[in-house]
Amino acid sequence: MSKFIQSFSALIHERPLTFVILASLIPRIIAVIWSQGFVHSDDYYDTVMIAHSWLTQGLFHENGYLWWRGRTSEEIGRFPLYTLSLWSVMKIHYYLGVTSLETIMYTLRGLHALLSLAPVWACYRIVEIVTQDKRWAIGAGLYVGLNFALPFLGVRCLIEIVGGNIWLVAMYALYRWRDERPEFGALLAGLLTGLAWMVRFQIAFAALPIPFVLWYERKSIKPALWYSAGVSIMLVLSGFIDWYFLGEFARSTLMNLEINYRLLPLYDMSALFYLAIILLMMTPPASFVMLRWMFKSILWKNHLPLIASSFCFVLCHSVIANKQERFIFPIVTAFMTIGALALWYRWRERGYIFKSKALQRSLIGVAAVFNLVFLLFLTPAYTKKGLIEPVLEIKKLNSSAHVLFIQPDLRHYIPFEYAAPAMGRYYLREWRQMDDLRNIPDPSAAFDFIVIYPPDKSDLPAYLDSTQSALGELEFQFSVEPSYYDELIQTLNPKHNPDFAAYVYTPAAP
Repeated sequence: MSKFIQSFSALIHERPLTFVILASLIPRIIAVIWSQGFVHSDDYYDTVMIAHSWLTQGLFHENGYLWWRGRTSEEIGRFPLYTLSLWSVMKIHYYLGVTSLETIMYTLRGLHALLSLAPVWACYRIVEIVTQDKRWAIGAGLYVGLNFALPFLGVRCLIEIVGGNIWLVAMYALYRWRDERPEFGALLAGLLTGLAWMVRFQIAFAALPIPFVLWYERKSIKPALWYSAGVSIMLVLSGFIDWYFLGEFARSTLMNLEINYRLLPLYDMSALFYLAIILLMMTPPASFVMLRWMFKSILWKNHLPLIASSFCFVLCHSVIANKQERFIFPIVTAFMTIGALALWYRWRERGYIFKSKALQRSLIGVAAVFNLVFLLFLTPAYTKKGLIEPVLEIKKLNSSAHVLFIQPDLRHYIPFEYAAPAMGRYYLREWRQMDDLRNIPDPSAAFDFIVIYPPDKSDLPAYLDSTQSALGELEFQFSVEPSYYDELIQTLNPKHNPDFAAYVYTPAAP
């Protein structure tokens, strides 16, 4: 045991960054294995599902250009690079004979887990450059690496998280070459910004003030021009990629602008909503202390590009009509880095964070417990379990089954990509469709399985009775109970979040 402790201490002392990366990797490995499903619709229906449809039905529409869930190239409002990268991973699996999406998702989550280490590395490096103190760099790296939400979100196909991972590395480039080669650092930051923009279009909100800030900070326009040149190179490249895949230069960018201009609010949210999300993800109560010290003049004077871009991103998202919590995810690790620097400036100025050691220990202790509890809760959480597991279980029983989904109060489409291609799917999404079922001569021949999604378990008898009135007697086979995550989310906001409990039946034997 003593040798292990000595080896562990040596690792921290001799290779602190390696220690931070390894520590951050542990919850991500757990998330890769157990954190299945998808959180928001876009990290399945507009990413994984699209890539899988390209894999099984071909990349190109009959017009010779890319298609997207029934839409032709002129209607596509997402730059296709990220989804094409998912398609390429799936393509390699198919080439190797692995065709199960359930298996492929382990690889995709693993690759996203590795990518989610980029902001851990970037935060460590930024704080190390500024403080010249490895202890503070280790603390900042672990703060990002072991944050309760980031392993859980980092393994998913969320373009907001992926774009944010790249964005903080772009900010690191400005720090790394700030003094010795500022033009090169600005160019590299611009190229990385363009790449982040290709993944998440709204990264443009963070990039907007950077050229002006660099010009002001350096008293020279050269760094601003180099940064703009880097961004421009990537924008032009994206335009030509659109030309090849969509048939028109910058087609997806123009369509994205048009779509977002027309978009109406999905939810009624306060202007302070994004601030609340950031404070929560930065781990309260420590986040409130960091926010207070983020407005110190010395911090803004020395870190204006990082701070101005972060606040500009939040401000722009706060004034646009459509607000969703995931929109703020790209900038969270930047705010965590600012928070770590704010604490360091406080410590450098006073020699302590709080004069009262008891208060300081209490603050750290409460924040650490809060983070640990939610880290243990979120990291292995299975999300939308009731949508995926019935498909997987039915596939084991009969890979060519014909399945009817009764879901008039559930708007989500079933992720059938997890099933065998031969499996047939049918949806009852409105009660008036029951009349169509009654006209089927032999329901037992038409459907092998019937999956019922009631809004609440208490509604199951009524749902079952209505279904049996149209299809005849049904025999219960199995149920998929909601995961603890889905159950909690449903409890917090039942209006928008079903628990996805599923009840599977077969037609009764004659």
